[in-house]
Amino acid sequence: MPIGLDWRGLSIAIVRMYVQIGTIVLKAAVPTTADGKRKGMMGRRFDSGFNCMVFVFDDDQRSFWMKGCIIPLDMIFVKDGVVTSIAHMCPPCIADPCPSYKGIGQQVIEVEGGVCRQLGIDVGDRVRYYEKSAV
Repeated sequence: MPIGLDWRGLSIAIVRMYVQIGTIVLKAAVPTTADGKRKGMMGRRFDSGFNCMVFVFDDDQRSFWMKGCIIPLDMIFVKDGVVTSIAHMCPPCIADPCPSYKGIGQQVIEVEGGVCRQLGIDVGDRVRYYEKSAV
């Protein structure tokens, strides 16, 4: 069953859940603290526990960068349950200034670079969020 996206009151750093984009189901890590959102995928790789990271915000103007990331990422911008744009194959940035990737969405989903094209994830796809036990 889909769950709401109000995790602001949680005191834990990461929530584990599933994300369905079109017909594709991904295992998600969701940082719930400001520090967790700031660090995101910096210095991390995806593993068997999660293959995407979901960032949740109150407003919908987003700008992300790749500083400190060690793998290329696709950034999926989601508003009202629909993919609004995708920044494909964003390379890691090791020196300032780092480029910004902008989009519209209350959520941003990061996956390994190239995954969106490989799996056919595209603008207009519907997005749903599930508790781990609901899939």
